[in-house]
Amino acid sequence: MDAVLLGGETAHRQSSAEHFQSTDSHLFSSGARVKLVPGVTLNAGDIFFPLDAVVALSMVREQARFQIGLAGEGDIVGIHRLLLPGFPAIIAQVLSGGSAIRVPADAVFRASKADPSLHERLLGYAFRSTAGFLAEAALQAALMIEQRVARWIALYREAVQRDDLAITHRELAELLGVRRSGVTVALHVLEGERIIRSRRGRLQILDRDKLHATGRCDAVSPGHPVNAVRKETARAQA
Repeated sequence: MDAVLLGGETAHRQSSAEHFQSTDSHLFSSGARVKLVPGVTLNAGDIFFPLDAVVALSMVREQARFQIGLAGEGDIVGIHRLLLPGFPAIIAQVLSGGSAIRVPADAVFRASKADPSLHERLLGYAFRSTAGFLAEAALQAALMIEQRVARWIALYREAVQRDDLAITHRELAELLGVRRSGVTVALHVLEGERIIRSRRGRLQILDRDKLHATGRCDAVSPGHPVNAVRKETARAQA
């Protein structure tokens, strides 16, 4: 399928499950296709390969929670703490329901130990996406609240390819690690600029270009998970 990246570039993407399964069927021998329900927090003891679901990723440090990205088709959820000892805890909450391949973490660990090539590719993904997480966190820290909210909405829109998004003020505040009142004010600012329309439990995007400009969506890190998978896929297809 074709995915539109925030910088405006269109790239051919392949899901991580499809990419690894084509040559590493043993990786999925203990896995199963599962349905992910919105609002559910994924089990940290499993590794998930999203197919059409979107998962919000938040990092927790010293009781503070902040959003570091969205995972969808082409990403791997849960691989970081498995392969990178000491990696901070990541909360993975289903944002948009859909399907994923779920594989027990210990099965992925055994498969990677038995296959050095697989281990190298999984580790490479973990390193590149970690760079994206850190870059996103640094950028989020430098943005004003309305810019953070705009950026998150833009990321969500690109992940689901829809202009009508299901999200409440409370959920958005929890994902960004800010007060609900701050999110409400930020959404009012974006509405005043005729960028979005906020309704009960839903956001409608009215001006995508202004939304991207407000959220500094040109500032996409080369290490962002989307780009990490794109590079991995391109290398595999070369």
